[in-house]
Amino acid sequence: MCVCVLQTAHRRSMKRIVSIFIMIAVAFGTGVFANSQDAMPERLWGLGIIQGDEGGIRPEDSLTRAEFCQMVARMLWVADINTEAMETGYADVPANHWASSCIIVLQGMGVVDGNGDGTFAPDENVLFDEAVKILVSAAEYQVEAEEFGGYPQGCRAVGARLGITRGVEAGEAPITRLTAANLINNTLDVVPLSKKYGTDEYEKNSDNLTMYELLLQLSLIHISEPTRQAEIS
Repeated sequence: MCVCVLQTAHRRSMKRIVSIFIMIAVAFGTGVFANSQDAMPERLWGLGIIQGDEGGIRPEDSLTRAEFCQMVARMLWVADINTEAMETGYADVPANHWASSCIIVLQGMGVVDGNGDGTFAPDENVLFDEAVKILVSAAEYQVEAEEFGGYPQGCRAVGARLGITRGVEAGEAPITRLTAANLINNTLDVVPLSKKYGTDEYEKNSDNLTMYELLLQLSLIHISEPTRQAEIS
């Protein structure tokens, strides 16, 4: 049924259907850590961006650069890409590091670029400006950020304009897991840019879809794929 919807429904109708789908996913996903996740944005659970571990969610704890990269990779739907045979290029991120795949993929996409000295410091706590820079780059607004002065001022300015930092207090201390979740949640409402083929120019998608709407479509396609294969066989 989902396959037929993807093939025949008007895009607006599809967005409504996908929204219903993700609401159901969120509803079923909120029972696992009912007490811990109350402060976290619900849609991050439904999309699998927040998953928790044996220690729960701990929203007021800090998180490492590697952990933040994993969340961003999930947001971009690239967390499961296999990079087993690839080196990270960072002296402190060996191929067997648990987050090496996420870091390699984000580096290849231009979302992260390390410390400039051949290291990445994956186990260091992520700071506010670092998180904002990564999210601005994830939405492909890094060129605009450079025009406003680059890191960190330009990234802050663009992050504020796009609403990425909306409702989030800037600071010098490592950010909490809750702050990271709120920054990512805000980023989902951004209409991302993409590079025009054969040029150095960037443009928004033709339907002006936000990252959240694009991710919903990817989620529905991913869930529907086993059904489609079953129908073919």
